[in-house]
Amino acid sequence: MSNQVYLLPTEFKSTRTGEIERGFRVFDDYDQGYEVLFEGEIPDDDLQCLRLCREAEDAGVRGIIEDLEENQKGLTIGETFYSWEEIEGCFKG
Repeated sequence: MSNQVYLLPTEFKSTRTGEIERGFRVFDDYDQGYEVLFEGEIPDDDLQCLRLCREAEDAGVRGIIEDLEENQKGLTIGETFYSWEEIEGCFKG
C-alpha cells in the first residue's frame, strides 16, 4: 500500500498563554514534523506552502519532503491531492 503524505497549514495555540503561531504539520505513515513560521502568514497558495516546507528546520518535515522528491510521488495539501506532475516544479531551483 502506498505511503500517503499530508501537509496541513496549521495554527498552533498555546493552551497556557493563548499565543498563536502559524506553520505546517507534515506527516505520513512513518514520520511527522511540525514547522512554525516565525515571520509572515501561511500562504494561500498550496504550492508555496510546499516550497516553504522544503526549507524547514524540522528534520521530520525535511525527511518527508525529501522522500517525495526522491520517489517522485504526490501529496495532499489541506484537502487537495497533488500528483508528482503537479508539484515537481516546486523542487526545481
